[in-house]
Amino acid sequence: MFYFIIRTSFVHGRQTIAASHSSNLLILKRSIDLRLFSNSSNGHSFAASYLVNKCGFSPEMASRVSKYVHFETPERPDSLFAFLENHGCSKTQILNLIKRRPRLLIYDTEKTLLPKLEFFYSIGFSRPELTRILTSYPAVLICSLKKQIIPSFNLLRNLFQSGDKTIKDSRL
Repeated sequence: MFYFIIRTSFVHGRQTIAASHSSNLLILKRSIDLRLFSNSSNGHSFAASYLVNKCGFSPEMASRVSKYVHFETPERPDSLFAFLENHGCSKTQILNLIKRRPRLLIYDTEKTLLPKLEFFYSIGFSRPELTRILTSYPAVLICSLKKQIIPSFNLLRNLFQSGDKTIKDSRL
């Protein structure tokens, strides 16, 4: 009659029990607080819960951000974490990127982010340099490769009359 899914996990060292009943998700913590995210009104409870539990957002901020970042499973967000870790980012750097650009959580890493990183590697950036640039300027990851990044690089290369000098000056 009623469909319940109960799972237990550890979040920030505390046991969390999640129970799902039709369209509502109830999260109980073994502390004094109780959080209720409802799917019925905005459909973003999973995203809000993920932002709170995995990314360290406050419940209020997670609720606001989940209006713009829609996902129902952890597949895409988890793939972003793995992708960025494979390219030299620490967990702290990844969390800072997500807090500054939460839409990254819904990007297809192989189709959207990988070509950008490959371009930067192809013009001479090393992993540590690229990690430093991405954490300083995360908007680079949401810019269009063909419409913004490559034309900007070409413009700078033409101004400096050298690709090497363009890269050297951009590392400052």
